[in-house]
Amino acid sequence: TSMGSLLWRTSLLKLGHEINRRTNPNAWKVRCFRRPNFSPDEEGRIITSKLKRLTGEEQARYFDAVCQLGRANSFHFNTMIMSQRSPKAADELLKKMARLRISPCLITYTNIIKLEVKFGSLDRAEARYQEMIEQGITPSVVTHSILIDGHGKRGRLRDAIGAWDRMIAVGIEPNEYSYTSLIDACVKRGDMARAEELFNALVKGER
Repeated sequence: TSMGSLLWRTSLLKLGHEINRRTNPNAWKVRCFRRPNFSPDEEGRIITSKLKRLTGEEQARYFDAVCQLGRANSFHFNTMIMSQRSPKAADELLKKMARLRISPCLITYTNIIKLEVKFGSLDRAEARYQEMIEQGITPSVVTHSILIDGHGKRGRLRDAIGAWDRMIAVGIEPNEYSYTSLIDACVKRGDMARAEELFNALVKGER
């Protein structure tokens, strides 16, 4: 066994002990890492799995400990953003990513946009959309569909069509979620001709 490998295994054991000490001062056993030979990828997956199992304050304390020990990555932040109950909390996590020099990714922004839409903050969702493009991140069909659905449910047909047009312009094929979201938006605003046209295109694509 090389000295580097030995140091790495020792570091993992210390990390497990330290996380448990910071999140639960009464814990004497390592609950995060059962074996001393994890690779960095395995360590990251273990932390992500742990974050998904925890909730509330316990999850927050565990995540803070991971960050303090310099082990956090974008996957961990994405997991935390998905569990937030307000856009403000997600925004604070995005700022924390910047402070730790961890780059956000497509999933990061898509989850934040989804949260903004859920709370009716469509303008902020669109601002996040522009921000991700400026960061060099290409929005996916899911990102666009979330915006289409959000605008449509609030009667903003023009904005829903705008999100659809942006998706088509960059060569992204709409999926069933995209179609049904825009069809619903058209029906809500009484644009039956466009709704029928979209429905026929969807049926034709499924053949």
